[in-house]
Amino acid sequence: MTFQFCLWDKFKELASLSSSSFSNLVQMVTHLLRKNSLSLSILKAIEFGELDKPKVKFLKQILSKLLQQTEPEDLVQVFGRISGIPKLEMLREGLKLFIRHFILRSAQTQGPAEQTTLLTERAEMATKAMEARDAKLKL
Repeated sequence: MTFQFCLWDKFKELASLSSSSFSNLVQMVTHLLRKNSLSLSILKAIEFGELDKPKVKFLKQILSKLLQQTEPEDLVQVFGRISGIPKLEMLREGLKLFIRHFILRSAQTQGPAEQTTLLTERAEMATKAMEARDAKLKL
C-alpha cells in the first residue's frame, strides 16, 4: 500500500523528474507490470481526461513497451487483471482510448509497417483482455 502511494506521488511529479529518473520510473513500472508484481490499476491515479505532456510521454512509453516487449499470453494476463472490476471501468476506458489515440495513431504515422502491425494486433489483444470478464458478467 505504501509503495502504491509512493508511485502515485511520483506520477504527480513527472514534470519535475530528471530524464534519468523519468526513464528509470518507466523501466521499473513496466518491469513490475510484466512480472505481475503490479497491476495496471496503479494507473487509476492518472486522470485520463486531464493529461499533460509528461503524463502522455510516461503512459506512451509504458504501454508501448508492454505491447511490444511482452509475450501475447503475458499481455493478456497483464491487461486481464483489471477486467470485470466495476471500480476500474473508467481506467479501462481511459486505457483503451489512450492506446487507440496515442499509441496506434503515432505508430501508423511514424513507425515501420511491421511495428505498426504488431502494435495493432497487441492493442486488440489488450482491449479484448480488458473486456473479457465484462462480457462474461453480462451473459
